[in-house]
Amino acid sequence: MGNAFKGHLGTSIQTKSVQNMSAQEQAKALFLSGIEQIQQENYSSASQNFQESLKLAPGRPSTLDNLSVCLMKLGKFEEAEQACRASLAADEASPTPWFNLGLVQKSIEKNEEAIKSFQNSISIDPNFPDSWNYSGMLLGTLKRHPEAIACFERTLILAPDNVEAMCWLSTSFSELEFYFSALATIEKAVEIAPESALAFSTKGKLHQKLNQNEEAIGCLKRALELNPVDRDSIEYSLAAMTGQTAPARAPVDYVVGLFDDYADKFETHLEGTLHYQTPRVLFQHLDPVLKADSDIIDLGCGTGLMGALLRKKAKTLVGVDLSRKMLDKAGEKNIYDLLIFGDIEGVLSNREDSYDAVIAADVFVYLGELANTFLSVKARLRGNGLFAFSVESFDGDRFQLKPSRRYGHSANYIRELAKMNGFAILTFDRDLLRMEASEPDGKAFGYYVVLQKVE
Repeated sequence: MGNAFKGHLGTSIQTKSVQNMSAQEQAKALFLSGIEQIQQENYSSASQNFQESLKLAPGRPSTLDNLSVCLMKLGKFEEAEQACRASLAADEASPTPWFNLGLVQKSIEKNEEAIKSFQNSISIDPNFPDSWNYSGMLLGTLKRHPEAIACFERTLILAPDNVEAMCWLSTSFSELEFYFSALATIEKAVEIAPESALAFSTKGKLHQKLNQNEEAIGCLKRALELNPVDRDSIEYSLAAMTGQTAPARAPVDYVVGLFDDYADKFETHLEGTLHYQTPRVLFQHLDPVLKADSDIIDLGCGTGLMGALLRKKAKTLVGVDLSRKMLDKAGEKNIYDLLIFGDIEGVLSNREDSYDAVIAADVFVYLGELANTFLSVKARLRGNGLFAFSVESFDGDRFQLKPSRRYGHSANYIRELAKMNGFAILTFDRDLLRMEASEPDGKAFGYYVVLQKVE
C-alpha cells in the first residue's frame, strides 16, 4: 500500500530509556514499534502505537498513513477514512493518503469515489503503479473496459512483471471480445509467474469462455494445485465441465458475482436474446389457484420480472436476492413491499414470517440438493399455502450440474420431495424455459411446478 509498510525498529531507540526521551523521541519510538507490529501482522497493537504516537506528535502524515492501513485491516473503515483525510489535511502533496483513501472506499464498495481517489494519487505521482492498477480493477468492475485497459497498460509500463495487472487486463480484453489480446496477455502472465493461481485461474476461465474445455480443465486444475482464492468457484466450474461429483449448490460468491455483473443487462438479454418465458408461464399455472390479497415471498427475485406478475394478487410482496445490484433494479420498480438481501435458505430458516405463497422462478438452477429448501418452505407456508417454482429438467437420478453451470433436476426427485414434505401436486408441466446454446437443440426445457401444502 504505497509507502505504508516502510520502516523498522532502530536499535538506538531500544537503548535509551523512555523516561529520558523527549515527546518527539517517544512519538518516533511508538511509530517504529507500530511499523514492527505491522510487519508481524499485529494490526491491533500497531494501531494503538500509532494512536499513542499521534497524541505526542499530532498530524504526522506517515503515522496517519500507517494508522489508516491498520484500521483497514481491522475492518474499521470509517476510522480509516478519517485517518486518510487527516493525512491529506497535513500533506496534500503526498499520493499515499489518496491511495489509502481509495482502498478504504473500494472496501466499502464506493467504487466511483475510489476511482477518483486513485486518480488524485496519480495526478500527484504519475509513476505510482498501484494507483493505476487499482483504478483499472475498479473500472473493469464497472464494465468500463476501454478505460480499464488504458490503466493496466500504464501499470505494466511502470511495473512490467505485475501479474495481477496482466490478469485483469486479459479479463478486460475478453469482455470486449478481443480474444487474441486476452490470450496473449494471460499466456505472458503464466510464463512470468508459473506458480500464480490467479494467472492459471484467469487463463482457465478464458478458455472456458471460448469453449476450449480441455485447455480450461488443465488450467483450472493447475490453479487448484496452487491454492486459489476462488477455490469453490473453480471446483464448481470443473464439476460442470467434467461431470465429476457436483457440490450441493453453487458457491455464493459465484452467484453474487454472476448476477452483480448481469444486473444492468439482465432483462434485455433474457427477454430479447434468450426468449425467457419462465415468469410468464409459471404465473399462468399459479394464477388460477392463488387467492387475491395473498402474502407472497419471491425467492431469488432478481430485477422483479416475476414480482411484476405476482403484484396483481399480492397484499404484501417480499423479494429476496443475493445480489444487491439486482435488488437495486427491483427496488426501482416499486412493486415490492420489502426487499431482503440474503441467501434464500438463510432467510427462510431465520425469519419467522409466514406466507400464503412461496415462489422461486428460475432459482433452483443454482441449488442441486433441495431437501432442506423444501423443509424451510413448508415451515414458512400457512394452511394450504402454495409453493410454485421452476427447475431445468434432467433425465437421470436426483440432480446434475450441467455444462452451463446450472443444475437440472429429475421429475422423480421433485415428486419424492413433494411427497416427503406433505405437498399435493397441482401442476407438473414440462415446457420451454428459454434458449440455451449449451443444450443440444439450443433450447432449455424444464418443469413448471405448483405444490400445495396439505395439513
